[in-house]
Amino acid sequence: MKPLILFAGPEGSGKTTLGLHLKRIFENNGYKVKVVRIRGTHTLAYLLAMFFKKVLKFHGEDLHYYKVWIPEHLEKFWLLVEFISAIPLILLYYYLYRVSYVVISERSLVDLVAWILGGLKSKKDVVESPFFRIMLIFASKYKPFYITANINDLIKRKSCEKDLILNLITYYEMLHKILELKCINTSKYTIKECLIILSQDHGWLVASSRVHCL
Repeated sequence: MKPLILFAGPEGSGKTTLGLHLKRIFENNGYKVKVVRIRGTHTLAYLLAMFFKKVLKFHGEDLHYYKVWIPEHLEKFWLLVEFISAIPLILLYYYLYRVSYVVISERSLVDLVAWILGGLKSKKDVVESPFFRIMLIFASKYKPFYITANINDLIKRKSCEKDLILNLITYYEMLHKILELKCINTSKYTIKECLIILSQDHGWLVASSRVHCL
């Protein structure tokens, strides 16, 4: 199977920029590339969220900009829905696509976990749920690079997502420590330096002499 490159991190950290530069490098070396993303409220979860909001009129502040009310007694159920909704994407992106394509996942399961933690009210119940533990196990299996930046840079780069950044950054930092993710702070490194760090860690045949052409 072709390589799988996983990123996770807050809005404005540079995941998309790094992903697109990597895509060009691989394509210049003869590979076909897919850039994908997994975060939260996909497929079944999205349809159910819209049903809650549009049909049942469950308007609220949950699930970030979806502005849906998830009743507390349904939050553990919602965890299961989010996880089940991600499974088809995991199979498609991380396995089926890789038969023919290098896959760059600019968002991954760590982003999904952070999204859920920031989007539901009952943090303690969520964390103690067996479904949450299962999600953490999957997130540890598909360990991404944690792409971040200084908080002021994050907000400057993505000012329209300031509230989301401030809401989720604590959970990203927590998951970074719990899962012992390798971190690249894009406030400290140039794009070229970030790409060299990535290539050295994965042992790709993306030498510095090729990176300089970016």
